[in-house]
Amino acid sequence: LPTPRSSTNEQGATAAGFVLRAAAFFATHGIDQIERVTTDNAKNHTISTHFQAALGEFRAKHKLIRPHCPWQAGRQRSGRAPCDGTRRGTYSA
Repeated sequence: LPTPRSSTNEQGATAAGFVLRAAAFFATHGIDQIERVTTDNAKNHTISTHFQAALGEFRAKHKLIRPHCPWQAGRQRSGRAPCDGTRRGTYSA
């Protein structure tokens, strides 16, 4: 399942397409209900009507990560202090 980072743009319609493909993928593997989708605070997730409509199709809640805390979305980071002030090593998905 390719991630939005591998796409040519980061628009709301592209993010919505990814979410719908992911939901279809999970459904083929017996996961019928997606309760929530966690994303960063990018505009293609927060204000896109396409993305919000895609979440509405399977009634998932949209959870945003804390600003400046990208490891909460599972992105790999190294040597950055987390929001709680402690130091951590490498973060990966």
